[in-house]
Amino acid sequence: KISSVIWPLRILCYITPMRWGMPSMIYQAFSPYDGERGDVFEGAGKCTPSPFFGPLFCYGGFFCEGISPLECYGRTGKDILGTVGINFDVISDEFTMWTDIAYMVAIAVCWKLLFVVQLNRLCSGGTAPSAPAAKKKPPRKGDKAAVDGPVREVEPAAAAQGTGLSSQATDASELGFDPLATADVEVGDIDQMRQMRMTSVAAVPLQSQPTVSLQDFANRGSREAARKLRSGGEQTELAFIECSYTLTIAPKSRWAKFVPLPAAERCCGAKATEKRLVSNVSASVSAGHVLAVMGPSGAGKTTMLNMLTLDPGSGNATGFLTLNGHPLTPALYAQHCAYVTQQDLLWTFLTCREHLRMALDLYRPSLSAKERETAIDDLLDSTGLMSCQHTKAGNMFFRGLSGGQKRRLSLAIALAKRPSVIFLDEPTSGLDSAASAKIMKFMKEIAMQANIAIVCTIHQPSASVFEGFDDTLILSSGRIAYFGPAAQLAQHLADVGRPMQPNANPAEYALDVVNADFTSPGSVKEVLDAWPKYAPTQQRRTPRPLAPRPQQATFCGQTLTLLKRHAVLTVREPVLYVARIVMIFATTLFFSIVWIKTRELTQDQALPKFFLMAFCVGVPALFTMIAVYGLNVEFTAVQKEIKDGMYSPNAYVLANLAIQLPMIFVLAVAALLPPWAIDALPWVTFPSAVLVFGVILFALECVAQAMSLVGNPLLGMMLFITHWFVTFLFSGLFIKISSVIWPLRILCYITPMRWGMPSMIYQAFSPYDGERGDVFEGAGKCTPSPFFGPLFCYGGFFCEGISPLECYGRTGKDILGTVGINFDVISDEFTMWTDIAYMVAIAVCWKLLFVVQLNRLCSGGTAPSAPAAKKKPPRKGDKAAVDGPVREVEPAAAAQGTGLSSQATDASELGFDPLATADVEVGDIDQMRQMRMTSVAAVPLQSQPTVSLQDFANRGSREAARKLRSGGEQTELAFIECSYTLTIAPKSRWAKFVPLPAAERCCGAKATEKRLVSNVSASVSAGHVLAVMGPS
Repeated sequence: KISSVIWPLRILCYITPMRWGMPSMIYQAFSPYDGERGDVFEGAGKCTPSPFFGPLFCYGGFFCEGISPLECYGRTGKDILGTVGINFDVISDEFTMWTDIAYMVAIAVCWKLLFVVQLNRLCSGGTAPSAPAAKKKPPRKGDKAAVDGPVREVEPAAAAQGTGLSSQATDASELGFDPLATADVEVGDIDQMRQMRMTSVAAVPLQSQPTVSLQDFANRGSREAARKLRSGGEQTELAFIECSYTLTIAPKSRWAKFVPLPAAERCCGAKATEKRLVSNVSASVSAGHVLAVMGPSGAGKTTMLNMLTLDPGSGNATGFLTLNGHPLTPALYAQHCAYVTQQDLLWTFLTCREHLRMALDLYRPSLSAKERETAIDDLLDSTGLMSCQHTKAGNMFFRGLSGGQKRRLSLAIALAKRPSVIFLDEPTSGLDSAASAKIMKFMKEIAMQANIAIVCTIHQPSASVFEGFDDTLILSSGRIAYFGPAAQLAQHLADVGRPMQPNANPAEYALDVVNADFTSPGSVKEVLDAWPKYAPTQQRRTPRPLAPRPQQATFCGQTLTLLKRHAVLTVREPVLYVARIVMIFATTLFFSIVWIKTRELTQDQALPKFFLMAFCVGVPALFTMIAVYGLNVEFTAVQKEIKDGMYSPNAYVLANLAIQLPMIFVLAVAALLPPWAIDALPWVTFPSAVLVFGVILFALECVAQAMSLVGNPLLGMMLFITHWFVTFLFSGLFIKISSVIWPLRILCYITPMRWGMPSMIYQAFSPYDGERGDVFEGAGKCTPSPFFGPLFCYGGFFCEGISPLECYGRTGKDILGTVGINFDVISDEFTMWTDIAYMVAIAVCWKLLFVVQLNRLCSGGTAPSAPAAKKKPPRKGDKAAVDGPVREVEPAAAAQGTGLSSQATDASELGFDPLATADVEVGDIDQMRQMRMTSVAAVPLQSQPTVSLQDFANRGSREAARKLRSGGEQTELAFIECSYTLTIAPKSRWAKFVPLPAAERCCGAKATEKRLVSNVSASVSAGHVLAVMGPS
């Protein structure tokens, strides 16, 4: 009731649109039932109040025979509106639609005006930088360090010696300044400019601390690796032969999308098409080497890497993928491989040292505490992370490590495993050129020092990044354009008729040559068709022993390590629990204040107490949807760690459950504390209420976990909201279960709130038993009489002076029985343990679904299947698929001038590798001769004439020069002495809750300033491109 809401909260009842819209909507639903057309509600008849028993027998002009007065609402729609309006004062039998619409329009106009004002403010064009502060003359002694860093002061005359600057100069140009830029400098400023120039020239930087060169470290590693190889040490090789990836594209028929593909082909006549994303790719990489997979967008790099990491997706992957000759299975991958994804999957609130400590605890648990700390220091030192070892990883909302530091930390975690092969997806993505070059240099050093094979995909490497590659695999349209040593790429391009300009970047030039979006498709096809003539022979390897792996942590050890990690994250990470505790407490505190009058044990506050419990249980349960997002983000990191063999899925589930259970009951306490404290609910039932509500939250948390594995977190949150709506609707307070039709009635029994809500309401009312005088006023005991008992004394109580619809009972159980007439799940019987058993069963079902789905998604992937056997002899059209468009010639003509014998009977005479063809059958020689001779005789197609981009650029340059010479318009953007200073709030515990000036006065906390941009001056004019560069 609005009249029950305290001020100033009652203002909210008048400025919310639904306050005015809901009464009119209900009026439209009931008012037409006026009885004129016989459309009245059955069970009630007209009556006229008598002088003696009128208000009892004929309340409101209608009377219901054989049912309780609490179930008798009226004959017409207006009768019902008037009856329900007794307990809800906004519901009326009067027509107020136009008044309600006017209020809602006024509210809408106010919000629209606020939007327009805010939009104009935010789009006002920004704020120009303020003018820099006037320079002081002369500068203070300490200012030089801020401009030029730590310096050693010298006399001006001494500083001028050997610099070419005159200590007696009277003109700015004599001091080395630009004459045009200093044409308007006053004479009085010359002394200051001389001091600045001489001090700058004389500045002597402080000596940096001696550091160990990474190149020396790499050289030592290289010699060690070479020694191991010479002595017959362990050598790992990853090979992938004849790898292909085909994607089946569903037909575009209107109905085919709704049925499985085989059925669609039979019933709808729709045929699926196949698209080959990777076609017969063969390559290998050995320990101590870095293989870079390059290619333009859509070349198949990501698809190829997904195949190598056993994540083929929905397509059909074929080929031979081996590690030292052994088929690379998910189990072998988990033991010997590690994957560094393009997006660094780190734990936001763990530091670098904590990440590595956890990895070593799981990968190498046999290390002692001292050995583990030494290993961590070695990894931090070798990856250059020692200076930020105590910095948290961070994310888009919380500042932490830079992009390059995150990438090095991901690599350090992979190195903690001591894998044989490391896969990296775009390791330089998002980094500047200097950081990219350092990352690639570091990877090459690690590959040599640790004897690891590294496979990475690179989109557009610079020349310095390209120098870090040992081998490169260039793809285009899923086919190989080149595979071999990176240093021989330029020679191969020259051999296929694409010579490179001097001093050009081989990687950039090669990607331009094979990019069909900007180069003639015919020209690209020539390069791809030429590759089989230069391709090295790839054959299946003979299995060789693999290096032994360190023994990993046991299941109990994994669970304990993960338990420690999640305990730390629970305290530091605000999303999963801390934020929900604060939001839930604030929400139920608000509800408790709104229904604060339910402290009064009166008849008119009995029904509001039901709504208080409904909202204090239902709305906090909705906040569990936050867990869907948090768990989805967590799952991406967990899936990668499980696939890399760090721990098992069940260990993660058990550790997560050990943290989840106590935190759920902390949430329950936070939710129920305000209503029990403010609205004077009986404390004797508080523990039982916490238990019941905790089980409700646990069941919904299990639902959130299952829906966090959907993939898209937004879709998972939408599914959870839908589930919450269903469970809240069928909680028993909005509709009778007996009124729900089948099969929807099933939802009434499989939703947790259906069982939890009755027990929660029972805890709120059952202690009011009258033994301590805590009964609801306005109702007294009575005994039904033989004649008018059911009317005068319904349920053993009677309320004098008020309507029977407002009389609920004297004790809590009386009220539960009275309300239970209209809500069949509410009862005055104790059913808490039964309800908890049902909710636990529901939670266990959702938890099992989560565990099964987690194990399925983290199963380790699928190895490519063996390619189909080649047919003998090949069809005529097959040659184009292998060698590109060819011109067929006679074998004898093809052999002329090639050095190949048309009568050869041995594969080695045809130019094939003798070792690779040792087991070739005699009957295959004719086929091999035909393949070799046809390949030699292939004539490349002529490429389409294209316009050179260099010519276009030259024409543009000449056009710009012509405009400048002719005095055309010239635009210039200049920014002079621009600075940007950030005020960092103090780290005092209380200072963050008050404005900064007040914090400085009351808390003694001082803010600090950090200058992000300092006195930057530059300009750019029309016809020029200004590039702003710098490290992260």
